[in-house]
Amino acid sequence: MTELRRNPQLGTWVMVSAGRQHRPQMPKDGCPFCPGSGQVPEEYDVFLYANDFPHLMEHPPEPEYSAHDLYPTQPAYGHCDVVLYSPDHRGSITRLSPAHRLRLFDLWRNRVVEMKNKDYVKYCYIFENKGEIIGVTMPHPHGQIYSYPFIPLRLERELHIAEEYYRKTKNHLFDEMIQLELEERSRLIHESKYFVLATPFAGDYPYETHIFCKPPRLDLTELSSTEADDFMRLLQDTVKMYDALFGFELPFMMAFHQAPVDGGDYSYYRFHVEFYPMHRAADRLKFNAGSETGAWAFTNPSCPEEKAEELRAVMAKILNPGR
Repeated sequence: MTELRRNPQLGTWVMVSAGRQHRPQMPKDGCPFCPGSGQVPEEYDVFLYANDFPHLMEHPPEPEYSAHDLYPTQPAYGHCDVVLYSPDHRGSITRLSPAHRLRLFDLWRNRVVEMKNKDYVKYCYIFENKGEIIGVTMPHPHGQIYSYPFIPLRLERELHIAEEYYRKTKNHLFDEMIQLELEERSRLIHESKYFVLATPFAGDYPYETHIFCKPPRLDLTELSSTEADDFMRLLQDTVKMYDALFGFELPFMMAFHQAPVDGGDYSYYRFHVEFYPMHRAADRLKFNAGSETGAWAFTNPSCPEEKAEELRAVMAKILNPGR
Protein backbone atom coordinates (compact mmCIF):
# COMPACT_ATOMS: atom_id res chain seq x y z
CA MET A 1 0.00 0.00 0.00
CA THR A 2 1.26 3.45 -0.97
CA GLU A 3 -1.07 6.44 -0.73
CA LEU A 4 -1.51 9.89 0.80
CA ARG A 5 -3.90 10.32 3.71
CA ARG A 6 -5.13 13.66 5.03
CA ASN A 7 -4.83 14.23 8.78
CA PRO A 8 -8.11 16.00 9.71
CA GLN A 9 -6.68 17.36 12.98
CA LEU A 10 -3.72 19.18 11.44
CA GLY A 11 -4.69 19.49 7.79
CA THR A 12 -1.49 17.73 6.70
CA TRP A 13 -0.83 14.93 4.24
CA VAL A 14 0.79 11.74 5.54
CA MET A 15 2.60 9.32 3.23
CA VAL A 16 1.34 5.82 4.03
CA SER A 17 3.89 3.39 2.58
CA ALA A 18 3.47 -0.04 4.10
CA GLY A 19 6.14 -1.62 1.86
CA ARG A 20 8.92 0.36 3.57
CA GLN A 21 8.46 -1.80 6.66
CA HIS A 22 10.38 -4.52 4.82
CA ARG A 23 13.31 -2.44 3.53
CA PRO A 24 16.62 -4.13 4.39
CA GLN A 25 19.44 -3.11 6.65
CA MET A 26 22.89 -2.98 5.06
CA PRO A 27 23.33 -6.28 3.16
CA LYS A 28 26.15 -8.42 4.51
CA ASP A 29 27.33 -9.52 1.06
CA GLY A 30 27.93 -6.08 -0.42
CA CYS A 31 26.68 -2.53 -0.81
CA PRO A 32 24.22 -1.77 -3.63
CA PHE A 33 25.67 1.75 -3.95
CA CYS A 34 29.23 0.58 -4.60
CA PRO A 35 30.57 0.04 -8.15
CA GLY A 36 30.38 -3.63 -9.01
CA SER A 37 27.00 -4.17 -7.35
CA GLY A 38 25.15 -4.15 -10.68
CA GLN A 39 22.78 -1.48 -9.36
CA VAL A 40 24.93 1.60 -10.02
CA PRO A 41 27.34 2.47 -12.86
CA GLU A 42 30.76 0.85 -12.80
CA GLU A 43 32.23 4.33 -12.71
CA TYR A 44 30.63 7.44 -11.24
CA ASP A 45 31.48 10.38 -9.02
CA VAL A 46 27.95 11.46 -8.03
CA PHE A 47 24.82 9.58 -8.99
CA LEU A 48 21.03 9.95 -8.68
CA TYR A 49 19.55 6.60 -7.66
CA ALA A 50 15.80 5.95 -7.60
CA ASN A 51 14.80 4.82 -4.10
CA ASP A 52 13.95 1.11 -4.04
CA PHE A 53 11.27 1.71 -1.40
CA PRO A 54 9.70 5.06 -2.36
CA HIS A 55 6.93 6.89 -0.51
CA LEU A 56 6.13 8.82 -3.69
CA MET A 57 5.96 7.72 -7.32
CA GLU A 58 5.57 9.22 -10.77
CA HIS A 59 2.91 6.58 -11.51
CA PRO A 60 1.39 5.70 -8.12
CA PRO A 61 -1.38 3.15 -7.61
CA GLU A 62 -4.86 4.30 -6.77
CA PRO A 63 -5.49 4.54 -3.01
CA GLU A 64 -6.72 1.31 -1.45
CA TYR A 65 -8.84 3.04 1.18
CA SER A 66 -12.28 4.16 0.06
CA ALA A 67 -12.07 7.78 1.14
CA HIS A 68 -14.63 9.29 3.50
CA ASP A 69 -15.19 13.06 3.40
CA LEU A 70 -13.48 13.24 6.80
CA TYR A 71 -10.61 11.00 5.69
CA PRO A 72 -9.60 11.91 2.13
CA THR A 73 -6.87 10.06 0.29
CA GLN A 74 -4.84 10.79 -2.84
CA PRO A 75 -2.43 8.89 -5.07
CA ALA A 76 1.14 9.34 -3.81
CA TYR A 77 2.52 11.35 -6.73
CA GLY A 78 6.11 12.52 -6.50
CA HIS A 79 9.67 11.25 -6.42
CA CYS A 80 12.04 9.78 -3.83
CA ASP A 81 15.68 9.95 -4.93
CA VAL A 82 18.89 8.80 -3.30
CA VAL A 83 21.89 11.05 -4.02
CA LEU A 84 25.19 9.17 -3.93
CA TYR A 85 28.00 11.55 -3.03
CA SER A 86 30.89 9.27 -3.97
CA PRO A 87 31.67 5.71 -5.11
CA ASP A 88 33.88 5.30 -2.01
CA HIS A 89 31.89 3.29 0.54
CA ARG A 90 33.87 4.82 3.41
CA GLY A 91 33.92 8.28 1.87
CA SER A 92 32.34 11.44 3.16
CA ILE A 93 31.22 14.81 1.90
CA THR A 94 34.18 16.17 3.87
CA ARG A 95 36.64 14.46 1.53
CA LEU A 96 35.25 15.64 -1.80
CA SER A 97 37.57 17.73 -3.97
CA PRO A 98 36.39 21.23 -4.99
CA ALA A 99 35.46 19.95 -8.45
CA HIS A 100 33.68 16.89 -7.02
CA ARG A 101 31.62 18.91 -4.55
CA LEU A 102 30.50 21.21 -7.39
CA ARG A 103 29.35 18.18 -9.37
CA LEU A 104 27.26 17.24 -6.34
CA PHE A 105 25.80 20.75 -6.30
CA ASP A 106 24.99 20.47 -10.01
CA LEU A 107 23.17 17.18 -9.41
CA TRP A 108 21.05 18.82 -6.69
CA ARG A 109 20.37 21.89 -8.81
CA ASN A 110 19.50 19.92 -11.96
CA ARG A 111 17.03 17.80 -10.04
CA VAL A 112 15.31 20.89 -8.63
CA VAL A 113 15.04 22.27 -12.18
CA GLU A 114 13.47 19.00 -13.33
CA MET A 115 10.96 19.06 -10.47
CA LYS A 116 9.91 22.62 -11.34
CA ASN A 117 8.65 21.20 -14.63
CA LYS A 118 6.46 18.54 -12.97
CA ASP A 119 2.97 19.89 -12.41
CA TYR A 120 2.31 17.36 -9.63
CA VAL A 121 5.37 18.43 -7.57
CA LYS A 122 4.93 21.33 -5.14
CA TYR A 123 8.07 21.08 -2.98
CA CYS A 124 11.55 19.69 -3.60
CA TYR A 125 13.25 18.78 -0.32
CA ILE A 126 16.97 17.95 -0.22
CA PHE A 127 18.20 16.34 2.97
CA GLU A 128 20.66 13.94 4.56
CA ASN A 129 20.27 11.55 7.46
CA LYS A 130 23.73 10.66 8.74
CA GLY A 131 24.53 8.03 11.34
CA GLU A 132 23.07 4.81 12.66
CA ILE A 133 21.35 6.56 15.58
CA ILE A 134 19.32 8.56 13.03
CA GLY A 135 18.09 5.30 11.53
CA VAL A 136 20.31 5.16 8.44
CA THR A 137 20.22 1.66 6.95
CA MET A 138 22.92 2.21 4.29
CA PRO A 139 26.22 3.72 5.52
CA HIS A 140 27.47 4.54 2.00
CA PRO A 141 27.76 8.38 1.81
CA HIS A 142 24.47 9.67 0.46
CA GLY A 143 21.61 12.08 0.89
CA GLN A 144 18.08 12.12 -0.47
CA ILE A 145 15.61 14.27 -2.37
CA TYR A 146 11.87 14.01 -1.78
CA SER A 147 9.66 15.81 -4.29
CA TYR A 148 6.26 16.18 -2.67
CA PRO A 149 2.83 16.90 -4.19
CA PHE A 150 2.22 19.22 -1.22
CA ILE A 151 4.20 21.70 0.90
CA PRO A 152 5.25 19.96 4.14
CA LEU A 153 3.86 21.49 7.32
CA ARG A 154 7.14 22.81 8.77
CA LEU A 155 8.04 24.52 5.51
CA GLU A 156 4.49 25.81 5.09
CA ARG A 157 4.65 27.35 8.57
CA GLU A 158 8.05 28.92 7.90
CA LEU A 159 6.82 30.40 4.63
CA HIS A 160 3.70 31.79 6.31
CA ILE A 161 5.73 33.48 9.08
CA ALA A 162 8.11 35.06 6.54
CA GLU A 163 5.21 36.27 4.41
CA GLU A 164 3.38 37.76 7.41
CA TYR A 165 6.55 39.52 8.56
CA TYR A 166 7.02 41.07 5.13
CA ARG A 167 3.36 42.08 4.90
CA LYS A 168 3.48 43.85 8.27
CA THR A 169 6.96 45.43 8.12
CA LYS A 170 7.86 45.53 4.40
CA ASN A 171 11.20 44.01 5.47
CA HIS A 172 12.54 40.54 4.74
CA LEU A 173 12.65 38.36 7.84
CA PHE A 174 15.79 36.45 6.83
CA ASP A 175 17.64 39.60 5.82
CA GLU A 176 17.00 41.07 9.25
CA MET A 177 18.00 37.85 11.01
CA ILE A 178 21.28 37.73 9.08
CA GLN A 179 22.00 41.38 9.82
CA LEU A 180 21.37 40.85 13.53
CA GLU A 181 23.67 37.83 13.66
CA LEU A 182 26.43 39.82 11.96
CA GLU A 183 25.95 42.71 14.38
CA GLU A 184 25.72 40.70 17.60
CA ARG A 185 28.22 37.99 16.56
CA SER A 186 27.54 35.96 19.71
CA ARG A 187 25.93 33.15 17.68
CA LEU A 188 28.04 33.67 14.54
CA ILE A 189 30.37 30.77 13.74
CA HIS A 190 31.66 31.81 10.33
CA GLU A 191 30.91 34.35 7.61
CA SER A 192 31.93 33.73 4.02
CA LYS A 193 31.42 36.10 1.11
CA TYR A 194 27.86 34.98 0.40
CA PHE A 195 26.81 32.89 3.42
CA VAL A 196 26.61 32.98 7.19
CA LEU A 197 26.89 30.01 9.57
CA ALA A 198 25.35 30.53 13.01
CA THR A 199 23.60 28.79 15.86
CA PRO A 200 19.92 29.83 15.75
CA PHE A 201 18.68 32.10 18.54
CA ALA A 202 15.93 29.59 19.42
CA GLY A 203 17.20 26.31 17.99
CA ASP A 204 15.73 22.97 19.02
CA TYR A 205 19.05 21.09 19.40
CA PRO A 206 22.20 21.98 21.38
CA TYR A 207 24.57 21.96 18.38
CA GLU A 208 22.04 23.03 15.74
CA THR A 209 23.41 25.39 13.11
CA HIS A 210 21.96 27.18 10.08
CA ILE A 211 23.65 28.31 6.89
CA PHE A 212 21.95 31.50 5.71
CA CYS A 213 22.26 32.88 2.18
CA LYS A 214 23.05 36.61 2.17
CA PRO A 215 21.99 37.32 -1.46
CA PRO A 216 18.21 37.13 -2.10
CA ARG A 217 18.12 33.58 -3.46
CA LEU A 218 15.06 31.35 -3.17
CA ASP A 219 16.65 28.01 -4.03
CA LEU A 220 19.76 26.32 -5.42
CA THR A 221 18.87 27.14 -9.00
CA GLU A 222 19.33 30.87 -8.34
CA LEU A 223 22.89 30.64 -7.00
CA SER A 224 25.61 31.90 -9.35
CA SER A 225 28.68 29.75 -9.97
CA THR A 226 30.73 31.76 -7.47
CA GLU A 227 27.92 31.59 -4.90
CA ALA A 228 27.60 27.84 -5.45
CA ASP A 229 31.33 27.35 -4.90
CA ASP A 230 31.20 29.44 -1.72
CA PHE A 231 28.17 27.49 -0.50
CA MET A 232 29.67 24.06 -1.09
CA ARG A 233 32.92 25.05 0.61
CA LEU A 234 31.04 26.22 3.70
CA LEU A 235 28.75 23.17 3.66
CA GLN A 236 31.81 20.91 3.60
CA ASP A 237 33.57 22.90 6.34
CA THR A 238 30.44 22.71 8.51
CA VAL A 239 30.45 18.90 8.36
CA LYS A 240 34.21 18.91 9.05
CA MET A 241 33.50 21.08 12.09
CA TYR A 242 30.95 18.60 13.39
CA ASP A 243 33.32 15.67 12.85
CA ALA A 244 36.06 17.49 14.78
CA LEU A 245 33.78 18.52 17.65
CA PHE A 246 33.99 15.23 19.55
CA GLY A 247 36.53 13.40 17.41
CA PHE A 248 34.07 11.17 15.52
CA GLU A 249 31.69 11.56 12.58
CA LEU A 250 28.78 13.29 14.26
CA PRO A 251 25.31 11.98 13.33
CA PHE A 252 22.96 14.68 12.12
CA MET A 253 20.03 15.55 9.92
CA MET A 254 20.68 18.17 7.24
CA ALA A 255 17.73 19.97 5.65
CA PHE A 256 17.71 22.33 2.67
CA HIS A 257 14.93 24.88 3.08
CA GLN A 258 13.96 26.32 -0.30
CA ALA A 259 10.96 28.04 -1.81
CA PRO A 260 8.29 25.70 -3.21
CA VAL A 261 8.46 24.75 -6.89
CA ASP A 262 4.77 25.37 -7.58
CA GLY A 263 5.28 28.66 -9.44
CA GLY A 264 4.09 30.92 -6.61
CA ASP A 265 5.60 34.23 -5.53
CA TYR A 266 7.93 33.59 -2.58
CA SER A 267 10.13 36.68 -2.89
CA TYR A 268 9.84 37.21 0.88
CA TYR A 269 11.71 33.93 1.53
CA ARG A 270 15.41 32.94 1.55
CA PHE A 271 17.26 29.70 0.83
CA HIS A 272 19.02 28.27 3.89
CA VAL A 273 20.25 24.97 5.32
CA GLU A 274 19.57 23.63 8.79
CA PHE A 275 21.67 21.03 10.65
CA TYR A 276 20.19 19.04 13.56
CA PRO A 277 22.88 17.01 15.37
CA MET A 278 21.54 14.45 17.84
CA HIS A 279 24.33 14.73 20.45
CA ARG A 280 24.28 17.13 23.41
CA ALA A 281 27.68 15.82 24.51
CA ALA A 282 30.15 13.26 23.19
CA ASP A 283 28.46 10.47 25.19
CA ARG A 284 24.91 11.81 25.45
CA LEU A 285 22.05 12.23 23.00
CA LYS A 286 19.31 14.84 22.86
CA PHE A 287 16.13 12.77 22.69
CA ASN A 288 12.78 14.10 21.54
CA ALA A 289 10.40 13.33 24.41
CA GLY A 290 6.73 13.97 25.10
CA SER A 291 6.83 17.75 24.88
CA GLU A 292 8.78 17.75 21.62
CA THR A 293 6.87 14.95 19.88
CA GLY A 294 3.41 15.37 21.35
CA ALA A 295 3.21 19.16 21.60
CA TRP A 296 5.96 20.34 19.19
CA ALA A 297 7.31 22.38 22.11
CA PHE A 298 11.08 21.88 22.21
CA THR A 299 13.43 22.33 25.15
CA ASN A 300 17.03 23.09 24.22
CA PRO A 301 19.20 21.94 27.16
CA SER A 302 21.98 24.38 26.26
CA CYS A 303 22.70 28.04 25.57
CA PRO A 304 23.02 28.80 21.83
CA GLU A 305 25.61 31.51 22.44
CA GLU A 306 27.81 29.12 24.44
CA LYS A 307 27.53 26.41 21.80
CA ALA A 308 28.38 28.96 19.10
CA GLU A 309 31.57 29.83 20.99
CA GLU A 310 32.47 26.14 21.18
CA LEU A 311 31.78 25.55 17.50
CA ARG A 312 33.55 28.77 16.51
CA ALA A 313 36.75 27.49 18.11
CA VAL A 314 36.47 24.19 16.25
CA MET A 315 35.78 25.93 12.94
CA ALA A 316 38.83 28.17 13.45
CA LYS A 317 41.01 25.06 13.63
CA ILE A 318 39.37 23.66 10.49
CA LEU A 319 40.00 26.87 8.53
CA ASN A 320 43.50 27.49 9.96
CA PRO A 321 44.97 24.02 10.61
CA GLY A 322 48.53 25.33 10.99
CA ARG A 323 47.71 27.66 13.87
